[in-house]
Amino acid sequence: MKKLALTLATAVTMVASSGARCEAQNMFSSILEGLSKQPRKIETQGTASIDVVPDEVVLSLGVQTFNASLPKASEENGSKTKELLALGKQYGIDGVDIQTSSITVTDMHKHNDAAAKVLGYSVYRTVTLDIKDLTKMEGLLADVVKNGATSINDMEFKTTQLRKYRDQARADAAKAAMEKATALAQALGASIGKVQTIKEAPVYETQLLQNNINSNSFRPAEAGAQNVGTFAAGKISVKATIDVTWELE
Repeated sequence: MKKLALTLATAVTMVASSGARCEAQNMFSSILEGLSKQPRKIETQGTASIDVVPDEVVLSLGVQTFNASLPKASEENGSKTKELLALGKQYGIDGVDIQTSSITVTDMHKHNDAAAKVLGYSVYRTVTLDIKDLTKMEGLLADVVKNGATSINDMEFKTTQLRKYRDQARADAAKAAMEKATALAQALGASIGKVQTIKEAPVYETQLLQNNINSNSFRPAEAGAQNVGTFAAGKISVKATIDVTWELE
């Protein structure tokens, strides 16, 4: 009797195990079938860069004054800043393109020791000029250091036709992505089909050129005739990067 019960139990177990194996096999087959139905695809990235002669420069200037009296340091700074603002107007720069963007007041201590007696106060202000006529840059650079600026922080070169060149760069990048995908597919005996996805990577359109003048390399005391005739705008690059996915046939 015990032997018969054991045999029946073994048979039930074998049937159950067989059923589980069947179910697993069916599930695996279903997954493989689903994968086989998924469209094959190929993804490539295209990049393009267009060199453009800039027609606009954003010039950042620093005005720094020092005095034992904070009111006097502030007054002197305001006077120098007014000189710069007036100079900008003399060069035909629109009022909306002239900005005093920040001001910083620092108490100065001997040997930078915060516990030491205050020697005086430094007032620093930033003035930004947006120049749209680059023929005026030569004279302007020579004059800003004579009319209030204690440092030239940087020059940002831009183009007023950014949209035009950006669209052109996008088109060139998309073309490059398609040419790459076509070449790769043909090399493997396939061809590209419909476009599935298109994605554009973010880019920075304006540049601060490496030869920018900064407060450490350009001071009023160093500005002289040798600086005249040295301004060159060069070129900036408008770039685009496009990721595209195609069906693979």
